[in-house]
Amino acid sequence: MHEHRPLSPLEDLEPTFRESGHFWIQEYVLGGLLRFEMAASGMLRFGDHEDVFEPQAIPPHYRPAVAAVREQLDRDRLRGGVEDVGAFTFVGVAPLGRDIEYDWDSIPAFLGHDIWDGTADSFATDDVVERVFETIGLSSVPTLEKEVPATHLDLTGDAFPASKWASSAVPAIVVRKKSGPIARVDNPTWDRTAPKDAGIDGVARLESWLEERLTAESLPELAPREPDSVWDGSIEELAADAAGELARREFGTVGRQVQTHPDQFERVVRSRITTIHRDRFE
Repeated sequence: MHEHRPLSPLEDLEPTFRESGHFWIQEYVLGGLLRFEMAASGMLRFGDHEDVFEPQAIPPHYRPAVAAVREQLDRDRLRGGVEDVGAFTFVGVAPLGRDIEYDWDSIPAFLGHDIWDGTADSFATDDVVERVFETIGLSSVPTLEKEVPATHLDLTGDAFPASKWASSAVPAIVVRKKSGPIARVDNPTWDRTAPKDAGIDGVARLESWLEERLTAESLPELAPREPDSVWDGSIEELAADAAGELARREFGTVGRQVQTHPDQFERVVRSRITTIHRDRFE
Protein backbone atom coordinates (compact mmCIF):
# COMPACT_ATOMS: atom_id res chain seq x y z
CA MET A 1 0.00 0.00 0.00
CA HIS A 2 1.45 3.34 -1.05
CA GLU A 3 2.28 6.01 1.51
CA HIS A 4 0.16 9.13 1.89
CA ARG A 5 1.11 12.71 1.07
CA PRO A 6 2.48 14.47 4.16
CA LEU A 7 0.50 17.38 5.57
CA SER A 8 2.82 20.02 7.02
CA PRO A 9 2.13 23.17 9.06
CA LEU A 10 2.46 26.17 6.78
CA GLU A 11 5.27 27.62 8.87
CA ASP A 12 7.37 24.50 8.26
CA LEU A 13 7.33 24.98 4.49
CA GLU A 14 9.53 27.21 2.40
CA PRO A 15 8.17 30.77 1.96
CA THR A 16 8.14 30.15 -1.78
CA PHE A 17 5.26 27.68 -1.31
CA ARG A 18 2.67 30.46 -1.30
CA GLU A 19 4.37 32.89 -3.66
CA SER A 20 3.21 31.38 -6.94
CA GLY A 21 0.79 28.92 -8.46
CA HIS A 22 -2.88 28.16 -7.87
CA PHE A 23 -4.35 26.64 -4.72
CA TRP A 24 -7.27 24.56 -3.57
CA ILE A 25 -8.53 25.37 -0.06
CA GLN A 26 -10.25 22.58 1.87
CA GLU A 27 -11.73 22.04 5.32
CA TYR A 28 -9.41 20.23 7.71
CA VAL A 29 -11.50 17.47 9.26
CA LEU A 30 -10.34 16.17 12.62
CA GLY A 31 -9.77 12.44 12.49
CA GLY A 32 -7.45 9.61 11.62
CA LEU A 33 -5.88 9.01 8.23
CA LEU A 34 -7.30 5.93 6.49
CA ARG A 35 -5.96 4.34 3.30
CA PHE A 36 -7.41 1.52 1.23
CA GLU A 37 -6.71 -0.47 -1.90
CA MET A 38 -8.92 -2.81 -3.89
CA ALA A 39 -7.82 -6.01 -5.58
CA ALA A 40 -9.30 -7.14 -8.90
CA SER A 41 -11.47 -9.57 -6.90
CA GLY A 42 -13.07 -6.66 -5.07
CA MET A 43 -11.36 -7.43 -1.77
CA LEU A 44 -10.38 -4.29 0.14
CA ARG A 45 -7.27 -3.77 2.24
CA PHE A 46 -7.13 -0.93 4.79
CA GLY A 47 -4.45 0.85 6.78
CA ASP A 48 -3.70 4.04 8.66
CA HIS A 49 -0.68 6.35 8.28
CA GLU A 50 1.69 3.61 9.45
CA ASP A 51 0.16 0.14 9.42
CA VAL A 52 -1.89 -2.15 7.20
CA PHE A 53 -4.76 -3.71 9.14
CA GLU A 54 -5.55 -7.38 9.30
CA PRO A 55 -9.15 -7.90 8.06
CA GLN A 56 -10.35 -9.09 11.47
CA ALA A 57 -8.35 -6.54 13.47
CA ILE A 58 -9.68 -3.14 12.39
CA PRO A 59 -9.08 -0.66 15.26
CA PRO A 60 -12.41 0.31 16.85
CA HIS A 61 -12.21 4.00 15.94
CA TYR A 62 -11.72 3.10 12.26
CA ARG A 63 -14.48 0.48 12.13
CA PRO A 64 -17.33 2.83 11.09
CA ALA A 65 -15.21 4.30 8.27
CA VAL A 66 -14.15 0.85 7.04
CA ALA A 67 -17.76 -0.34 7.12
CA ALA A 68 -18.88 2.74 5.17
CA VAL A 69 -16.27 2.20 2.44
CA ARG A 70 -17.14 -1.48 2.15
CA GLU A 71 -20.83 -0.68 1.84
CA GLN A 72 -20.73 2.43 -0.36
CA LEU A 73 -17.84 1.77 -2.72
CA ASP A 74 -19.07 1.06 -6.26
CA ARG A 75 -16.60 -1.67 -7.15
CA ASP A 76 -17.88 -2.09 -10.71
CA ARG A 77 -17.41 1.59 -11.54
CA LEU A 78 -13.95 1.53 -10.04
CA ARG A 79 -12.98 -1.54 -12.09
CA GLY A 80 -14.49 -0.06 -15.22
CA GLY A 81 -12.61 3.22 -14.92
CA VAL A 82 -9.03 1.90 -14.81
CA GLU A 83 -7.04 -0.94 -16.36
CA ASP A 84 -5.24 -2.00 -13.17
CA VAL A 85 -7.37 -1.30 -10.11
CA GLY A 86 -4.64 -2.60 -7.81
CA ALA A 87 -2.32 0.25 -8.83
CA PHE A 88 -4.36 2.83 -6.92
CA THR A 89 -4.32 3.77 -3.24
CA PHE A 90 -7.23 5.84 -1.92
CA VAL A 91 -6.52 8.09 1.04
CA GLY A 92 -8.88 9.96 3.31
CA VAL A 93 -9.87 10.77 6.85
CA ALA A 94 -12.09 8.94 9.32
CA PRO A 95 -13.64 11.79 11.37
CA LEU A 96 -13.16 11.51 15.13
CA GLY A 97 -14.78 13.44 17.96
CA ARG A 98 -12.01 15.43 19.56
CA ASP A 99 -11.72 19.19 19.74
CA ILE A 100 -14.98 20.07 17.99
CA GLU A 101 -18.35 18.30 18.04
CA TYR A 102 -19.43 17.08 14.62
CA ASP A 103 -23.02 16.25 13.71
CA TRP A 104 -22.56 12.48 13.70
CA ASP A 105 -25.88 11.87 11.98
CA SER A 106 -24.74 13.75 8.89
CA ILE A 107 -20.95 13.64 8.63
CA PRO A 108 -19.72 10.76 6.43
CA ALA A 109 -17.67 8.13 8.23
CA PHE A 110 -15.00 8.42 5.51
CA LEU A 111 -13.92 11.47 3.50
CA GLY A 112 -11.42 11.07 0.67
CA HIS A 113 -8.69 13.58 -0.14
CA ASP A 114 -5.93 11.85 -2.16
CA ILE A 115 -5.44 9.10 -4.72
CA TRP A 116 -2.10 7.54 -5.57
CA ASP A 117 -1.94 6.52 -9.23
CA GLY A 118 0.67 3.80 -9.53
CA THR A 119 0.37 3.76 -13.32
CA ALA A 120 1.59 7.36 -13.44
CA ASP A 121 3.78 7.11 -10.32
CA SER A 122 2.16 10.25 -8.89
CA PHE A 123 -0.80 11.50 -6.90
CA ALA A 124 -3.87 12.54 -8.88
CA THR A 125 -4.69 16.24 -9.15
CA ASP A 126 -7.33 17.68 -6.82
CA ASP A 127 -10.02 17.98 -9.50
CA VAL A 128 -9.52 14.34 -10.48
CA VAL A 129 -9.59 13.22 -6.85
CA GLU A 130 -12.88 14.99 -6.21
CA ARG A 131 -14.45 13.59 -9.38
CA VAL A 132 -13.24 10.01 -8.83
CA PHE A 133 -14.45 9.77 -5.23
CA GLU A 134 -17.88 11.00 -6.34
CA THR A 135 -17.93 8.51 -9.22
CA ILE A 136 -17.15 5.52 -7.01
CA GLY A 137 -19.74 6.47 -4.41
CA LEU A 138 -17.62 8.01 -1.66
CA SER A 139 -17.58 11.51 -0.18
CA SER A 140 -14.53 13.74 -0.27
CA VAL A 141 -13.42 16.48 2.11
CA PRO A 142 -15.20 19.80 1.55
CA THR A 143 -13.48 22.16 -0.87
CA LEU A 144 -13.88 25.80 0.17
CA GLU A 145 -12.21 27.42 -2.84
CA LYS A 146 -10.70 26.18 -6.10
CA GLU A 147 -7.85 27.48 -8.23
CA VAL A 148 -7.07 30.48 -6.05
CA PRO A 149 -4.08 32.39 -7.52
CA ALA A 150 -1.21 33.13 -5.15
CA THR A 151 -1.93 36.86 -5.37
CA HIS A 152 -5.44 36.27 -3.94
CA LEU A 153 -4.53 33.74 -1.27
CA ASP A 154 -5.93 34.92 2.07
CA LEU A 155 -4.77 32.99 5.13
CA THR A 156 -5.93 35.48 7.75
CA GLY A 157 -8.69 34.99 10.30
CA ASP A 158 -11.32 35.33 7.57
CA ALA A 159 -10.08 32.07 6.05
CA PHE A 160 -11.76 29.91 8.72
CA PRO A 161 -15.49 29.45 8.01
CA ALA A 162 -17.91 27.29 9.95
CA SER A 163 -17.38 23.58 9.53
CA LYS A 164 -19.80 21.84 7.18
CA TRP A 165 -20.75 19.47 10.01
CA ALA A 166 -20.34 21.55 13.17
CA SER A 167 -21.60 24.84 14.57
CA SER A 168 -18.05 25.99 15.28
CA ALA A 169 -15.39 27.19 12.86
CA VAL A 170 -13.08 24.71 11.14
CA PRO A 171 -10.04 23.91 13.30
CA ALA A 172 -7.75 24.45 10.29
CA ILE A 173 -7.72 24.68 6.53
CA VAL A 174 -5.69 22.63 4.06
CA VAL A 175 -3.88 24.50 1.30
CA ARG A 176 -3.05 22.40 -1.77
CA LYS A 177 -1.09 23.07 -4.94
CA LYS A 178 -1.23 20.89 -8.04
CA SER A 179 2.21 19.61 -7.14
CA GLY A 180 4.49 19.75 -4.13
CA PRO A 181 3.70 19.72 -0.41
CA ILE A 182 0.35 20.28 1.29
CA ALA A 183 0.03 22.89 4.02
CA ARG A 184 -2.17 23.00 7.10
CA VAL A 185 -3.04 26.44 8.43
CA ASP A 186 -4.40 26.28 11.97
CA ASN A 187 -7.23 28.42 13.20
CA PRO A 188 -5.76 30.55 16.03
CA THR A 189 -8.79 29.67 18.17
CA TRP A 190 -8.21 25.90 17.88
CA ASP A 191 -7.08 24.38 21.17
CA ARG A 192 -5.34 21.33 19.76
CA THR A 193 -5.02 18.13 21.83
CA ALA A 194 -2.78 15.13 21.25
CA PRO A 195 -4.87 12.04 20.32
CA LYS A 196 -2.59 9.59 22.14
CA ASP A 197 -3.09 11.53 25.36
CA ALA A 198 -6.83 11.90 24.95
CA GLY A 199 -9.24 11.10 27.67
CA ILE A 200 -9.75 8.71 30.53
CA ASP A 201 -7.45 5.90 31.55
CA GLY A 202 -8.08 2.72 33.50
CA VAL A 203 -10.89 0.17 33.49
CA ALA A 204 -12.66 1.57 36.55
CA ARG A 205 -12.93 5.06 35.06
CA LEU A 206 -14.06 3.63 31.74
CA GLU A 207 -16.77 1.55 33.41
CA SER A 208 -17.98 4.58 35.36
CA TRP A 209 -18.11 6.71 32.21
CA LEU A 210 -19.97 4.03 30.25
CA GLU A 211 -22.68 3.81 32.92
CA GLU A 212 -23.66 7.35 31.94
CA ARG A 213 -22.84 7.35 28.23
CA LEU A 214 -23.96 3.87 27.19
CA THR A 215 -27.61 3.28 28.13
CA ALA A 216 -30.66 1.55 26.71
CA GLU A 217 -31.75 4.94 25.39
CA SER A 218 -28.43 5.76 23.69
CA LEU A 219 -27.89 2.36 22.05
CA PRO A 220 -30.02 3.10 18.95
CA GLU A 221 -27.77 6.04 18.03
CA LEU A 222 -24.66 3.89 18.38
CA ALA A 223 -25.78 0.87 16.35
CA PRO A 224 -26.85 0.89 12.67
CA ARG A 225 -30.30 -0.50 13.39
CA GLU A 226 -33.81 0.80 13.79
CA PRO A 227 -34.64 1.57 17.44
CA ASP A 228 -37.15 -1.29 17.64
CA SER A 229 -34.62 -3.81 16.30
CA VAL A 230 -31.59 -2.96 18.41
CA TRP A 231 -31.64 -6.36 20.08
CA ASP A 232 -32.35 -8.41 16.95
CA GLY A 233 -28.70 -9.48 16.61
CA SER A 234 -26.35 -10.99 19.15
CA ILE A 235 -24.85 -9.04 22.02
CA GLU A 236 -21.42 -9.59 20.43
CA GLU A 237 -22.52 -7.92 17.18
CA LEU A 238 -24.21 -5.08 19.02
CA ALA A 239 -21.14 -4.55 21.23
CA ALA A 240 -18.81 -4.46 18.22
CA ASP A 241 -20.98 -1.82 16.52
CA ALA A 242 -21.38 0.26 19.68
CA ALA A 243 -17.67 0.09 20.48
CA GLY A 244 -16.77 1.38 17.03
CA GLU A 245 -19.28 4.22 17.13
CA LEU A 246 -18.33 5.23 20.68
CA ALA A 247 -14.65 5.20 19.74
CA ARG A 248 -15.37 7.44 16.76
CA ARG A 249 -17.74 9.90 18.43
CA GLU A 250 -16.03 10.03 21.82
CA PHE A 251 -12.40 9.76 20.78
CA GLY A 252 -11.47 12.76 22.90
CA THR A 253 -12.64 10.80 25.94
CA VAL A 254 -11.66 7.21 25.14
CA GLY A 255 -8.86 7.67 22.61
CA ARG A 256 -6.15 6.48 24.96
CA GLN A 257 -8.07 3.32 25.83
CA VAL A 258 -8.98 2.62 22.21
CA GLN A 259 -5.42 2.96 20.93
CA THR A 260 -3.49 1.27 23.71
CA HIS A 261 -5.98 -1.39 24.91
CA PRO A 262 -8.57 -1.96 22.16
CA ASP A 263 -9.49 -5.47 23.30
CA GLN A 264 -10.00 -4.28 26.84
CA PHE A 265 -12.11 -1.36 25.61
CA GLU A 266 -14.36 -3.73 23.69
CA ARG A 267 -14.68 -6.12 26.64
CA VAL A 268 -15.85 -3.32 28.90
CA VAL A 269 -18.36 -2.12 26.28
CA ARG A 270 -19.65 -5.68 25.85
CA SER A 271 -20.00 -6.09 29.61
CA ARG A 272 -21.97 -2.85 29.82
CA ILE A 273 -24.33 -3.93 27.03
CA THR A 274 -24.79 -7.31 28.72
CA THR A 275 -25.86 -5.48 31.87
CA ILE A 276 -28.30 -3.30 29.91
CA HIS A 277 -29.77 -6.39 28.25
CA ARG A 278 -30.19 -8.16 31.60
CA ASP A 279 -31.87 -5.17 33.21
CA ARG A 280 -34.17 -4.73 30.23
CA PHE A 281 -35.34 -8.31 29.68
CA GLU A 282 -34.92 -10.17 32.96
